[in-house]
Amino acid sequence: MPEVLREGGRPKKLLTLVREAIRRRHMSGRIEESSVSWIKRYIYFQGKRHPARMGEPEVEAFLTHLAVEQGRCFNAEPGF
Repeated sequence: MPEVLREGGRPKKLLTLVREAIRRRHMSGRIEESSVSWIKRYIYFQGKRHPARMGEPEVEAFLTHLAVEQGRCFNAEPGF
């Protein structure tokens, strides 16, 4: 299980936890950079709210924004 507290009892920041999880899985640096970049975009789009306080409606709003306003297309079905 990942260590979520720093010395002194303060929680680690979300992006630090994400980076550590990716590294534990021995994923490439590019995957790490890309993942962190998308998480930051999502957080900024939602007004810098913590992802733990958001749910499906916020994810749908972000994906709709990307599809409609930025002309991106994402497949919601895994494996396709």
